[in-house]
Amino acid sequence: MTASHDPLRDDGAAYAEKLRAAGVPTEYLNYEGFIHDFWVATARFDVAAEAQATACAALRRVFGTA
Repeated sequence: MTASHDPLRDDGAAYAEKLRAAGVPTEYLNYEGFIHDFWVATARFDVAAEAQATACAALRRVFGTA
């Protein structure tokens, strides 16, 4: 998960691609119009809460608690 104005966006995308290439199930999302660490600003951006929910759901699936 990255944001379009995240200085680590390209690194995040490259990491996701390397994981996929290695056969690791990978989901990569990029949130357009946001900065690094936007997802902690739930009081300001509804999409931040959505991003948190998306990340939590993915972790539940991976760890079998969904």
